[in-house]
Amino acid sequence: MLVVLAIVLAIVLVRMRQSRHRSESAWRADAARTYDNAVLVRSMLDDEARPGEREDPTHRATVRDRVEGVAASLDRLAANAPDDSARQSAANAAESLRGLAFAREAERLLREAPTAPTGDQLATADQTRRARAGELDAALAALRQRAHVDDQSH
Repeated sequence: MLVVLAIVLAIVLVRMRQSRHRSESAWRADAARTYDNAVLVRSMLDDEARPGEREDPTHRATVRDRVEGVAASLDRLAANAPDDSARQSAANAAESLRGLAFAREAERLLREAPTAPTGDQLATADQTRRARAGELDAALAALRQRAHVDDQSH
């Protein structure tokens, strides 16, 4: 009787391990796709109009929608993460992406305000945008590593 119980327990443990492995592999594949989308949106944020250039409102709306779509994908990725490290890397990427988009929008509004901004205000906005960009780059690097993007075929 104990032998049968041991065999059943071993089978259950093996199946649980296989299921966990499949789940983690699926998460990594989803993370790799989401990472690629986040990198694309990151470059779209960089391609927005520079100071003094006119910005197409349609392009700005498209970028804003893409940012929110990718951030929502990162939120879902965090919710379905196989462990705390994966959850944290996806959540940090979502927060950092939204933070950079917010900093860019704040800087744009400052520059387009009816009253010309001071040099200190512009410098602070630029510093904030650069800091948020650095945070996003670090968060994306952590997600890339956690998702083993280099191990995948792209």
